[in-house]
Amino acid sequence: MVMVETVRQSACDGCHTKAFCPSCKKKLTARAYNAAGANVGDLVEISTPSGVILKYAVFIFVLPIVIGLAFYGVGQLLFESVFASYLLSFCFFCLSFLFLGFFLNRRETKKNSLTVVKILQKASDEAEPAL
Repeated sequence: MVMVETVRQSACDGCHTKAFCPSCKKKLTARAYNAAGANVGDLVEISTPSGVILKYAVFIFVLPIVIGLAFYGVGQLLFESVFASYLLSFCFFCLSFLFLGFFLNRRETKKNSLTVVKILQKASDEAEPAL
């Protein structure tokens, strides 16, 4: 296992406000399997299976909507007011994001899905420190 520091290149390269954007300068660190045998300071390529990305997309985008709709139906059964149903639906929709944040962070610490697949540049071959 290695710690890698990522830089947002593809998302920020074409952005005209990247000089002023705090997100473009933000570096993220993550644990990854060192399948390529990288050393400290090497510039590496990391990968994650597409199935993992699709699972996260379903968790983040679909599950909260399904939970919101389900609790709207529960609200219709429990209350006579449409406003109460909307309120219950909205509350559980928001709570689903809190639950997902906790669950996905906890899952990521137990099961890592990043892998170092290729060494792009060795640390000794470059003028500035690698990520």
